[in-house]
Amino acid sequence: MKKITVTILFLTVALVLPAQIKRGTVTDADGNIYPTAKLGDYWWMTENLRTRHFNNGDEITLYPDTLFPAKTQDGEESVLYSTGGSKYDYCVHFAYPDRNPENEAIYGLNYTWSAAMDKRGLCPAGWIFPDTAVWYNMAASIGVGKQIVRYTVYVDPADPSKGLDSTKASTHGWTEVGRYLKSASLWEASDAALPVTGSIGFNAVPSGDLSAWGYMYFGQEARFWTPNYVMKDGGGAGRRYMVLSYNSDDLGFNNYRNNSTICIRCVKQASETAVQAAKPAAPDAVYIPAAGRLSLKNIPAGARLSVYSVNGALQKRLQGGNPPESWDVSGLGKGVYILSIQGNFGSKQWKFVK
Repeated sequence: MKKITVTILFLTVALVLPAQIKRGTVTDADGNIYPTAKLGDYWWMTENLRTRHFNNGDEITLYPDTLFPAKTQDGEESVLYSTGGSKYDYCVHFAYPDRNPENEAIYGLNYTWSAAMDKRGLCPAGWIFPDTAVWYNMAASIGVGKQIVRYTVYVDPADPSKGLDSTKASTHGWTEVGRYLKSASLWEASDAALPVTGSIGFNAVPSGDLSAWGYMYFGQEARFWTPNYVMKDGGGAGRRYMVLSYNSDDLGFNNYRNNSTICIRCVKQASETAVQAAKPAAPDAVYIPAAGRLSLKNIPAGARLSVYSVNGALQKRLQGGNPPESWDVSGLGKGVYILSIQGNFGSKQWKFVK
């Protein structure tokens, strides 16, 4: 079987202007007050969390010096600690950015994933730390860049109509939003990224991360924990974080160890989204080989219909208006295709074989 990975970029809507964004504040368990902004369907903190207590009053302890790499006489760091199988793999701690308490006022605090997930609650009451779906909701609201969607399709080269097993579509970041989310200063310069322009006041600062390997990426990356994970064991490896980098304009993601410390932003669903009218039913599509047509149901007016080949090339598009109940695709050659439908219900994709 041949494995083919397809990457498709979806355009967003019009750019949001800073003056259009609603602003507010929220207070944490320590009495720290944070500015907030409504971005997409959620209110977001626009500063990194810096509480030292859970919501029940329990203290969060400082990441212990015993876990830091030791300095040798020549100034080089010597790694004395291995994360594999350690009792510290699931530690609950905070850390100062770049191990300097003076950085807290600007960069907030960094936390382990276990601290972020602790049932006692780090975020202010009624607030949560956002998963990847909420991050993409925010990125889409800015109105720049493209969502990256990947499909993995297995095709028998001898007979594409047999042995087809496509995995579920997954998002892999959002392009161009970095220069609107980053702070205007503090970032290391790079020719690979555009200067910060049109900042919406999200104020992402490059606080880097502290782990058993030492402090890394200070001034270069803003990493934010999410509650998503890709594996439960292995010492907490595979915890997902979103990342903005000095040498990229994209919002990306990666996976990290449970005991590493990075920053946290908290969100709260906007009240108006909780009472809005129900979204239209998800559309449905079925390919009818004998007719060479796609049978379409529950397609909202104005939805965008696109057909892509497995290598990501656009083959056919129906933009807006009133979609027909069936769509003629008889002009497409034999092969595997992906139909994408986007509208106010979100998006949905199907594969079909001609």
